[in-house]
Amino acid sequence: MCFVKTGVQLGIIHSRKRAAKCLYVSISLGQYLVSPKKCLELLQNKILNADDLNDKRGKHKNRPNRVDPDAWILLPVFCKTLPHQKSHYSAGDNDRYYFTNPMLNMTKLYELFVEYFEAITGRHLNLAFKTFEMYFIRHIPFGFKLPRSDVCNKCYEYDTKASHTAEETVAIKLHKKKVDAHKHLKADIMERAGKTALF
Repeated sequence: MCFVKTGVQLGIIHSRKRAAKCLYVSISLGQYLVSPKKCLELLQNKILNADDLNDKRGKHKNRPNRVDPDAWILLPVFCKTLPHQKSHYSAGDNDRYYFTNPMLNMTKLYELFVEYFEAITGRHLNLAFKTFEMYFIRHIPFGFKLPRSDVCNKCYEYDTKASHTAEETVAIKLHKKKVDAHKHLKADIMERAGKTALF
């Protein structure tokens, strides 16, 4: 890399005002030497084109891989449109949601979200999978696997079935009422025993 520094006194006309400026310019052009005459020509061209003479390296806004900010607004909305449920047994300990579809994973979610974004906005989404995955893990309160404390065979069977009979719906409502009653009973017993309930 070869750097040529040249101090040049120039009379310029900019915005109809005559001004004299001393420009100290550092020009790097790979392996090529730049003569003072060429420096003067480059400077004059910049001034005639009204280009900024400050070094703009690393300060431009022309980022080819910049993610559309609407993507991060639409991602939580999209997650809520998919079948999900809140933690069942450890609701007090865990405020995350879990996708109920056992076939769903991060890759499929990414593909579905890209399609969803393009359908909603009509724009192509330039978003790398790794960027999506990192943002999802850090900012979106959804998971793919139910935690071990969350597993209930009756609830799982009911949630994974495509359709339910009237008897099954009544049975699951009764089951959930029993679970709630058991939680309250346990909390009451522990309170009487002078302990703090951890659920």
